[in-house]
Amino acid sequence: MLCAPRNRGCAMRSSRLAIACAIGAWLAPLVAQAEPATRPASAALRPASPGQRQPLLVIPPLGRHAGQVAGAVAELARSERYQTLLLAAAVPLMRQADDAGKVRERSAALTEEGRQALVALDHTRARQKLREALGVLEKGFVRHYDPRALAQLRVLLGVGALEVARPDLARQEFVEAHHLDPSFKLDAHYSPQVRAAFLEAGQNLGPTPSPPADDLVRLARLTGAPHVLLLSVEPAGERALLRGALFSAAGSRFTAVESRLVDVRTEASTTEGARSLGAELRRRAEAGYPLPPPPATTQTTTRPRLPPSPPPPPRPWY
Repeated sequence: MLCAPRNRGCAMRSSRLAIACAIGAWLAPLVAQAEPATRPASAALRPASPGQRQPLLVIPPLGRHAGQVAGAVAELARSERYQTLLLAAAVPLMRQADDAGKVRERSAALTEEGRQALVALDHTRARQKLREALGVLEKGFVRHYDPRALAQLRVLLGVGALEVARPDLARQEFVEAHHLDPSFKLDAHYSPQVRAAFLEAGQNLGPTPSPPADDLVRLARLTGAPHVLLLSVEPAGERALLRGALFSAAGSRFTAVESRLVDVRTEASTTEGARSLGAELRRRAEAGYPLPPPPATTQTTTRPRLPPSPPPPPRPWY
């Protein structure tokens, strides 16, 4: 998949060389130690005392879409009950928690085992070790402050899938990499076939999936925020759908969802839609309006009570 050699021996050598070059381009940052926190955890976040505003953890979209929801964040900051806390403010705590659990070190060791298996063309073991390395990062907080580390593992899993002639599986891995890091691009260390497959997977991406509920609960516990607000932008040609979803850590469920359709060609439409979205989310968060309960999957019907039937007439003696 990575080259078109004339004989099997050349194929083995070329395939190993291409994989080694692709892996070596990004392995070094994974092995390096995580950066120390820029400020102590005690200075990052403190639980709210009685009478103070409670923190509301806000997770904005990545990349250029973050500016499109700036108006919503500004409206949320006007809340008298909640203090807006952007996810970036919790990075020191997330790094400290991952350092304590040696998340990056354990993932780097598993990645190295997967790299060696890929070079040896042992694709079954390579996928197993790389999936384990990805699972270690997903159980930590790395995706929230260094999503490229997860995207690189997804790309390597996609390369391994192409090696065993599984383009469908490779596309799934590449799509996940695009969602994790929209600005991630493959350099010349990857073969033209891999780069073409990666670019194709990035075309017409759907909306970015929300983090799993247990991940949001862990973030809420780490920051002491009772609620987490997810902001997202879904482009649709000349328009975009701005969406906000309020997650309750106590109930482990979304309690409010609001959206606004804006015209991205005019800044006024985007700003007005974002502010309207933020104002409604602030109102619902302060009032505690829940979502309507989901419909019951099974319904029990009770039969109406029938009047008692009269006793039968007595039988004659003859």
